[in-house]
Amino acid sequence: MNRETIEIQEVKPDYYRVTVNYWFEGDINGFFPLAFPETDRVQLHSFSATAGGLPLKVEKQVAGDKGAFRFRGQRYPVLYRLSAPKNIPVRNGETHSSNEYFFTAPHFSQKDNPEKLRLIEYVLVTGGGWSGNTIGDLTISVSFLADRCTCALPLNHFSTGRCISPRNMRLHVRDWKPEENFELAMPGECRKKKQ
Repeated sequence: MNRETIEIQEVKPDYYRVTVNYWFEGDINGFFPLAFPETDRVQLHSFSATAGGLPLKVEKQVAGDKGAFRFRGQRYPVLYRLSAPKNIPVRNGETHSSNEYFFTAPHFSQKDNPEKLRLIEYVLVTGGGWSGNTIGDLTISVSFLADRCTCALPLNHFSTGRCISPRNMRLHVRDWKPEENFELAMPGECRKKKQ
């Protein structure tokens, strides 16, 4: 994958819109149907997708009781399967694709921390399924309705990036191998103090 941009924007308190743009090298028609995963922690709403400027057909597939779709040791209860109505055009040697969806940041707690948190999550590990197993250029932007940037806590070793304003954070990496997901915990106390 040449490039990926992820914009996570709080549109109502603890309710986020996610817009993702991907630029793949060459023709991706042979890869359809594609799939985008949903974890058991964050449920997605109003999922839509395009490729080469064309709307894609989106089919929500649920694994069912105690079932799961698996990829590289991770389990997903739901997949959004994407198919193209016709051949997707290649422009300037690349194919552009995008997804958009919404989610409510669920309540979350850590084993050693009784503080009430909200979870912001984006699945990145599945990006390693493309040839080369790297994302050439990755930018993740998160924006909040209140001055909450400095309160964001990374839940794994993945960097949160940096605050470019009290309400906006940005992370930019190059030639990144997607071995971890983007996970942030947002303390409720931050909202109370900053508003």
